Amino acid sequence: MAKFGRVSILSFLLVLRIMNSDSAETWPFDQPRNCATLTMRQILDGSEPILLVAHDADDHVWQFIGTSDASVIDGRIVCLQEIVKLDPTVLDVADLPPGWQAIREEVGGEWTRRQCPEDLDE
Repeated sequence: MAKFGRVSILSFLLVLRIMNSDSAETWPFDQPRNCATLTMRQILDGSEPILLVAHDADDHVWQFIGTSDASVIDGRIVCLQEIVKLDPTVLDVADLPPGWQAIREEVGGEWTRRQCPEDLDE
């Protein structure tokens, strides 16, 4: 079961505010709510938490990865708003620039930001 802390509750309240608002100004991501994102079956079925968020430099796609190695067979496409509903703490990294990723050890843990390894060579 996920651990809930003060940050998680505040993130959840922010999600409720965003979901109940018609204003596009309150949406913190650089992509719209219905933007297609990449994730894993394990995230959607609740068997794994989101521990890595990547914002691709080339196409600005958002990726939400769990503890397993990401594989094509487990890949899923969902809209960004659905990811936020599953885990409101991803709002904490909504300002992640393209070409960067954020990782954490556990749900509720602090996000560590870094440039995506494949983008360091460019």
